[in-house]
Amino acid sequence: MELRGKIIAIQDPPFSEDWSGMEEVEVVIELDDSRKFVFPDTGNHIRARYPIGKTLTVKFDIDAIDMGEIWTNRIIVHNIVKEYQLPKASNNNLFKQNTVEEIWQDVQREAYMIIVKERLQHDTRPSFRGADREWIESLLDEDPEAAYEKVQLLGDIHYLDNIKKKIIKERYDIDWKTPSERYPGVLRD
Repeated sequence: MELRGKIIAIQDPPFSEDWSGMEEVEVVIELDDSRKFVFPDTGNHIRARYPIGKTLTVKFDIDAIDMGEIWTNRIIVHNIVKEYQLPKASNNNLFKQNTVEEIWQDVQREAYMIIVKERLQHDTRPSFRGADREWIESLLDEDPEAAYEKVQLLGDIHYLDNIKKKIIKERYDIDWKTPSERYPGVLRD
């Protein structure tokens, strides 16, 4: 099945068990005939994927599952296609467009912030306690790359590339290939 509509709300699911550590949301879209449709999605930074007012096409199936004494429907989403429209320029007032370099800097900054926050939350090494931890946290907003350098581990380049790949896919719907995917015979660290 396939439905097309505009995003009108993002909500927390009424019953949610966090097994994966990822955020779980329900996306509400309004169809052209004013009916509403709600579907679930799960992931990191999931709310940023669904800006209010954007139009999507959702491809899904519905399956009934046995919940003990009652049956309920389960929506299985197979594909979500976002529709992008470029802003129209009027009277020679051209809109500002980010350059590739600006977009790449934003992606890198976000990837650094994700890793640093994750490390500070889960790593118990002595270097992440006390004054060092506070200093790294204060550095995070000003210079995420410098903060990342303080918590960087051997082999992080692959993890960092995979985070960038996910950000680029979620935010811009681009299937970016990491350097390891583009050049499989070259070892990087």
